[in-house]
Amino acid sequence: MTRYRPLFRSCKTLRQLIQFHAHLLVTNLFNATQASTKLIECYAQMGSIESSTLFFETYQNPDSLMRVSLENAMFAGFGDMAIGAKVHGRIIKYGFGNDPIIETSLLGLYGELGCITNARKVFDNIPRIFVNMAIRTFMSWTSMIYCYNRSGWFKEAFEIFVKMLELKVEPNGVAIMGVPILLFEEALVLFVQMQRQGLILDTFSLSSAVSACGNVGLLQLGHQIHGYAIKQCFLGEFVKNALICMYSRCGVFRSMSEKSVVSWSTMISGHEMHGCTDAAITNFNQMVELGIKPNHITFMNILSACCHSGSVEQGKFYCDLMKDFGIEPDSEHFACTVDLLSHPGDI
Repeated sequence: MTRYRPLFRSCKTLRQLIQFHAHLLVTNLFNATQASTKLIECYAQMGSIESSTLFFETYQNPDSLMRVSLENAMFAGFGDMAIGAKVHGRIIKYGFGNDPIIETSLLGLYGELGCITNARKVFDNIPRIFVNMAIRTFMSWTSMIYCYNRSGWFKEAFEIFVKMLELKVEPNGVAIMGVPILLFEEALVLFVQMQRQGLILDTFSLSSAVSACGNVGLLQLGHQIHGYAIKQCFLGEFVKNALICMYSRCGVFRSMSEKSVVSWSTMISGHEMHGCTDAAITNFNQMVELGIKPNHITFMNILSACCHSGSVEQGKFYCDLMKDFGIEPDSEHFACTVDLLSHPGDI
C-alpha cells in the first residue's frame, strides 16, 4: 500500500481516480483494506458520494476503518436536503443508525440545513441504552439546543436546556472547566431572545427551570428567572417552592401567604441539605402548631436532618410521632432509622 500513496495523492480529478481504481482491480489490490478505505475517502473528496457508497456495498463484512471512512464520506456530501435524505437512509441501511455518535453528527448536520423536524426525530430516536454514557448524551443534547437556536426556536431551545439540567447531564472524561460558564451564557442568550420575541414560559416550565438551576448551581440564571417570574406575575406555589429549593433561604418562604405541606416539607429539606437541623425541627414544629399535617415526605426530611446531625433522641421522637399522624413507615424511613440508630452507643 505504501507505494500507492503518492498515486492516490496525484489523482486530481474524478476521471483520474476512476482510472487508478481500475488499476487496483487489475493488480488484485481491490480487496486490500487500506487501499479500499482510501478509495472511499478519495471518492468523497471528489464529490462522488454515490461511488463511495456503491464501493462500500461490495464488501460483505467491512471493518471499522472502512465504516469510519464511509461515515466521513457521507457526511462530506450532506450539503442539501435531497442528499441529506439519501445519506440518512444509507446510514440506517448500513446499520449505523443506532450509533449515538453518528446520530449526534446527524443532529448537527440537520441543524445546519435548518431541518428541525428531522433533527428532533433523530434526537428522540437516540437509544435509551446510552442515556448514562454522559459524554455522548451531553453532545446530543447540546446539538439539539444548537439546532433550535440556529433556527430561532428559542423557547424550545431553552426548554431542552432546562431538561438537560434536570437530568444533570454533564460531560465525562477530561474535566471541561468552561462548561458551566458556557451553559450559563448560552441559557442567558436564549432567555433574552425569548423575551425579545415575546415568548412566555408557563408556570411549570418556570418552576422546572428554577429547580434545574438550583441542582447545578447556576444561581445567577436562577436570579434572572426569578425576576422574570415576578415581572410576569408567575409567583405561584410551584414556582415559590422551586425558589425555596434554589435559595434555601427564609426570605422567599416567609413571603408566601399560604404555605402547604409541600412548602413546609421543601423548606425542611432545604435546611436538612445545609445541615441546619435546629431550623428544620423548628419548621416542623411550626407547621404542626398551625394544624398542617405532615406527610411521609415531611417525616423523611426531618428524619434525614436528625440522622445527619446525629440527633438520635430527636430522631426516635419523630419515628414514634409518625404513628400519631397515621403514617406507615416505608423502606426509606426504615433505612434512615437504621442509619440514625447506628451511631456509636445505639447499635
